[in-house]
Amino acid sequence: TGGDVGPLDRLLVRRDFDGAARLVERLARIYGRGDVFLEVERGFLTWSLSVEAKILELAEATGTLAVAGGVVTHARRSHYPAQDA
Repeated sequence: TGGDVGPLDRLLVRRDFDGAARLVERLARIYGRGDVFLEVERGFLTWSLSVEAKILELAEATGTLAVAGGVVTHARRSHYPAQDA
């Protein structure tokens, strides 16, 4: 679903939960439910924490899988502040 730059995350950031569910259902119709994966990127940014929770809820509600994605930029949560230095 494109991670934090994909269409699902953008809908969830705008709190368009119905639109997000419609997107996942559309992808499931096109590719098959077993071939749709909702990408979770754990950046520990304020906006991404709420999006992550909604992605996990959406995956469960739609019978799709949530998967870890994105680049690794820090090994531990405590390393995150160094990224902004």
